[in-house]
This record gives sequence, C-alpha cells and structure tokens, in this order.
Amino acid sequence: MLLFLGCYFSFAQNELIERSLQSSFYDDQQVGFYLYDIDTQKEVFSYNGISYFLPASNTKIATLYAVATVMKDSIPGIFYYETDSELHFQGTGDPTFLHPKFDNQRVLNFLKNSTKNLIYHAPAFDDSPFGNGWSWDDYASDYAPERSPFPIQENLVYFGRTGKSISASPRYFEDKVTSEKRSFAREFHRNTFYFAPHKSNIKIPYITSPELTREILSSVLDKEISLTFTEIPKKAKILYSRPWHSVAKYMMEESDNFLAEQLLIAASAERSMEIGSEKLIANLLKNELQNLSQAPRWIDGSGLSRYNLFSPKSIVQILDKLYKKLPEEEILDLMAVGGKSGTLKSRYRSKNAYMFGKTGTLSNTVTLSGYLKTNSGKTYIFSLMSNNSTRPLSQVRNEHEKLLNLIRTNY
Repeated sequence: MLLFLGCYFSFAQNELIERSLQSSFYDDQQVGFYLYDIDTQKEVFSYNGISYFLPASNTKIATLYAVATVMKDSIPGIFYYETDSELHFQGTGDPTFLHPKFDNQRVLNFLKNSTKNLIYHAPAFDDSPFGNGWSWDDYASDYAPERSPFPIQENLVYFGRTGKSISASPRYFEDKVTSEKRSFAREFHRNTFYFAPHKSNIKIPYITSPELTREILSSVLDKEISLTFTEIPKKAKILYSRPWHSVAKYMMEESDNFLAEQLLIAASAERSMEIGSEKLIANLLKNELQNLSQAPRWIDGSGLSRYNLFSPKSIVQILDKLYKKLPEEEILDLMAVGGKSGTLKSRYRSKNAYMFGKTGTLSNTVTLSGYLKTNSGKTYIFSLMSNNSTRPLSQVRNEHEKLLNLIRTNY
C-alpha cells in the first residue's frame, strides 16, 4: 500500500512538470529538462533530457569543473626561470593580471621587483583569438575580448573623458584613439579606436600579439623587456597568482566570458604546460568526463560559441561531479544565488535562498542549470534549456521560473 501511494504521488508530481513543459508556450521552441535527486542518486524526471541543446553560458559549468579538477588551490600566473642576470617568463593564460576586480597582483610585483633583465617567452598558442563559432561582429564588444597566453587588463582598453582630454588604460593606447562618432568603436584589423564625443567612458577589446604584449608590459613595468619565440624549458617554475575560487565565483555569478576562456587556458597550462584549451577539453572528455551519458560537443570556455552542444542530462552529471568533488557550502557559494547575487539577483527571490545556478543567454536561447532546494528540505540538480524561441527572452525566463517554483513547492 505504501509503495502504491509513493508511486502515485511521484506520478502526480511528474504530471505537473510534464503539463508545464507541454503547454502551448513552448510550441515555438525546443525545450529540454532533467531533474536528479542528490540523495537517491536517481533520475526524477526527464523531458528531452538526452537531446542536445545549445547551452550558451551553461558551458561555464564544464569550465568550472575543469578548473576544480585540474588546479590545486591557485591559478598558475607565469612560468619562469632565472639565471645570474636574466629572468625568463612566459604567460599561462592567467586572467587576473591587472584585472580591476583582483587587487593582489603577485605576478606584477614579482616582475616589477626583479633587478634582472626580463625576457618574455611567447609560447606556441593553440587557441585562436576568437573561439570557433563566435559571432564575428562581437569583435569590438567588451564581453568578447580576444583570448591570449598573457592577457593584460581583460585584454580591454579603458577610455575615459575629462573635458576635451581622453585617457587610456593601458596608457600605451593613448595615441591610438580619436574622438569621433562612428558605427564601430575599433577598426577590424588594427588597434585604431573611436570614442564617441557623447560618451564619458568605454571599454573596447584590443588586438593581441606577442609584440604588443611585450610593449604593454614594458610600459606598465617601466622596464625594457626582450621578446623571444622559444618555448620556456620544462624545468621552469610556476608562480601562482591567487586562489582560483574567488575568480571562478565571479565568472559564475556574473557570467564573465573573458574569465571563463582564460581560466580554461590556465588550467591547460597547469595540466601540461601547453597553452590552449582545445587539448585540455579533449583530455577531460577522454578521462574525467568519459562516463557522461551524452558526450558533449564542447568548443570553448564561455559558451559564446554556437557550436557547443550539451544535453540537460550531461550538464546535470557534471554538476553532480562538482557536488561530490567540493563541499556543498563551497559549490553553492560559486553559483549565482536567486534573489541575492549575480545574474539571478532579480529572480527566485525568497527569505531563504533556494536557487543556486548558472544562467545562459544567447539570441533565441535561455538556459538555467544548478541546485534547487525544495520546501521539503531536499536538494535537486536540474538543467532546463530552451532553444530557438522567437519570444522575448524575459518571457521564457518567467516560464522557467514558474516551473522551478512548482518543483520547489511540490517535491
């Protein structure tokens, strides 16, 4: 009798979800949902759960897993070795160098305080500046700066205006900007910038290169720096910059694309001294993630690529691996919190936080995956993905919130 009642209530609960997902609202789009019980380690509900979807920034969940798996405590800042008169160094992809959100600049101070001749080694970089499947017209958008082995200040130029004068940070770019209104903020193939007169400040990606990295570093450090294209020897030491947790937390809460791309590159440097995310992704899929039910098509770290494909179930499985790898308090702290922080601050409001997740947004695409605490005291892992919707994305988010609140109340 008790078994029968349990089955009946489970069926009734799942009917609520199915009715919601089969409503006419979703007729013009593809939707997938997967719900997993952490306590029983069993599937609770699946609706197109093993189908592939464009994950958008839910890709950052896989990036977080890579960081938590490969890095120990901190981000590798540079590879370096010293002789009697020279300090040789090479970038690792560390995104925190001169990043305005991270003030403890250990690598900067190390290079600045050295009395030796500085030699910058430009490594073989396996990644292209833009990921495969990125939108080409994002080249001047501050949410899609170039990827590079030694990023400086988010690979962005900060322009500000005081009266008629324009300031630039890094200062190297001060003579590369014109006060002029154009339909674009930077030339496509060169670092020539346009700063519309009505704007007071702007951030624009710059085109990176080993030569430019050397010049900017020389300007920042106020030192001569030599450039070589020889790989730094395997005997090189690692100088770690800062603990990865605070950087990954900002990446997840604010959905920061630059941090996601560069953290994945830095993880590749930690694992093999090779600078580039493609080989690391392949290595993870062959090893730590080989048992995912549906092998993802994982292209980049941020989710900007429209070539990424993940199933809701595979996202849930990665979240489950993270939950088992890190203490619950730590993994929940890394997520955006409903009504409290990041991209979920204006949604899922409650006196007691119950939604800990990662949002994803591209045109026609809304995704949300994470950990859901229900009124019964249980914790579930879920992934909810809508693709190809022509409706306003705010409406899709509203429907997602209704569904997840229904689960919060009834499970």
